[in-house]
Amino acid sequence: IDTYGAYVDIYECLVSAGKIRSKLLVEKVVSVAKYDGRHAEALKALRKAKVLLFYEPHMLSAMLELLPSISAQSISSNFDFMPLLVSSYPDLQPWCVRECSKNEPQFYFKYLSSLMHHEDGNDSAKREKTLVKEWCLMLSSPEKLDLNNVNSSVEAFFHVASKSDESSNFYHRDISFLMDISMRMSQFGLALDLANEILSDSNIRTDKQSMLTVVRHLRTIADVAIRGNNGVLNTALLSQVIAFFNVISPCMIE
Repeated sequence: IDTYGAYVDIYECLVSAGKIRSKLLVEKVVSVAKYDGRHAEALKALRKAKVLLFYEPHMLSAMLELLPSISAQSISSNFDFMPLLVSSYPDLQPWCVRECSKNEPQFYFKYLSSLMHHEDGNDSAKREKTLVKEWCLMLSSPEKLDLNNVNSSVEAFFHVASKSDESSNFYHRDISFLMDISMRMSQFGLALDLANEILSDSNIRTDKQSMLTVVRHLRTIADVAIRGNNGVLNTALLSQVIAFFNVISPCMIE
């Protein structure tokens, strides 16, 4: 890049740098792009944007240059860049958005939620294990993001974790991980549904560590059921837990 900067394909270089997650390379290529005419035109268009823009590859370098300003909402306050950022996936990698919005965690959460949305999100992104896990962890910690609507986080998580939700078919589902998150969010009914999935899956059921985790969570749910609400035993929840212990054989966890 330092030697042949004037001859490099800006777009291809940025896509490659994004795939190998190199912040240094991205910054170098964007600095070279400042001498490119198409980059200058894209910058001008983005700064003056008033209506919906459709992503085109030549916009990538300009979007990366403007990302810090976009996340801080210091440019084009009347224009919503989020659809453009989402439509640029996978050319624009989520880690780039996260890096450029470190001081604006709510912006990155909004971006990731748009990218992973059960109806309008990107189907390819929903299949990425690391993205699904990162999003679910964020959904389980709304207080860290100062989110007012906790219910919306729970609803979004159900679209991923609940097998009864048709949207779950479009996501990568690590069932053991999803059960962990369900417990963190105190969604015990969903956790039991996921425990049932684990017991029904021979590949996971034979993994001792996964089964030990299931048993640990079942004991936690049993404790919650015994404490109940205002000291009243939650018999319905407790009976479900007991049913699980009736089918879990000692050999599964020994």
